[in-house]
Amino acid sequence: MMQSDEASAEVVQSEMSETVDTLSDASTKLVISFGNSAEAFLRGAFQVQNALVEAELQMIGTAAEATQAAGKQWLEAVRQGQEAALELVRASTRAVERNS
Repeated sequence: MMQSDEASAEVVQSEMSETVDTLSDASTKLVISFGNSAEAFLRGAFQVQNALVEAELQMIGTAAEATQAAGKQWLEAVRQGQEAALELVRASTRAVERNS
């Protein structure tokens, strides 16, 4: 009977050891799977974030170009106004010279 009990205990111990190994392997696979999933999720989230930042930068660039174009138009209008003022002074000076 002792041998039978010892043999049974060895079988139970072997089966428990196999179960622990199986659970350990399953846990390892679960952690690896979770890590891979988390990495994939973060990569996707970062790609979306980068795309949004790039789109914002393009909008800022477009707005800056529009502002610069408006500034150039304003500068041109100022220069034309200055030239008109100079022409008025020149015309006035010529008129005075002719009438003198």
